Amino acid sequence: MSVICVRVQTRQSNRFPQRQSNQFLEMRSPALYGVPSTGMTETTSKTNRRKLRVTQRLGRGETTKGRTWRGRRRRRARATLAGPAPLRSPLTPAEERRVLAELNASAARQAEFRTERDRLREDLRRARIELASSIARQERLRSEREELRRERELTLTELDASASRQAELLLERDQLRQDLKRAQTELAAGAARQDHLLEERRQLEQGCEQACSELEAGVAREEQLRQQLEQLQQTAIFAQEEAARGRCRLASAEAHMHRERRAMGAVAGAAQAAERAAARAVERLRSMRLTPLLSAHLRQTAAGVTGCRARRTARRLLERLC
Repeated sequence: MSVICVRVQTRQSNRFPQRQSNQFLEMRSPALYGVPSTGMTETTSKTNRRKLRVTQRLGRGETTKGRTWRGRRRRRARATLAGPAPLRSPLTPAEERRVLAELNASAARQAEFRTERDRLREDLRRARIELASSIARQERLRSEREELRRERELTLTELDASASRQAELLLERDQLRQDLKRAQTELAAGAARQDHLLEERRQLEQGCEQACSELEAGVAREEQLRQQLEQLQQTAIFAQEEAARGRCRLASAEAHMHRERRAMGAVAGAAQAAERAAARAVERLRSMRLTPLLSAHLRQTAAGVTGCRARRTARRLLERLC
């Protein structure tokens, strides 16, 4: 049979004076009241201790006339705990064996508790060791993190520098592309100018060929004029002979002959001037130095233009050539 020792502490009160400061109420096992024993030492709760104090102050069989909640609590506590006092009797052998078994079980539980305490101490020691290693590992990880952070900053700095270099290279690439486009444009313009110059050269060659043909025609005409001049000279010689023979007869026509001589002199001078101009023109044509005026005159002559403009062009050409 288990014995429950309950220590009840009472508070100082003016209404209910304290009878005893510390009381130890020894009660029998709950098995006496029809409650099976749990095999463990039980202690009352705060509410049960309050109920015990109320029962102790009132005494068994007494009543209270209070109608407040305190009185109801007192009545409920009295109805609950005010029962027949258990009888004191010596322990039977079975109860002694039960008590010894409970004591042995308590000692075994205490040994288990000590073993559990030692195990917990060992676990605590291991946990402390693991905590120290974890702190060291955390410090190492913190240092590694600092190194990684510095490396990250260096990497970010290098990335910024690389980005700036890449931006500079992109700018240089754009400038080179613009220069390439400009060079391609200039090359296309140069090719166009070259084509234009080749076309002009071809036109000039054609003009030179036409001028050469025209000069050859002019030379032929000059030969004809020279032959005509020789014929005129022969005619003049014949006229002089006729004049010598018929001076008397041509005395009346001397003035007329004098004018004819001047005309023939002018024709001869013109023929000589034309010959010199033709020679100079041949030299200029041979040196391939043609003027736009000559080209225009040749084009107009080839087109058959014989107006005042063509005559003015021919006159200016003669002035230039002479």
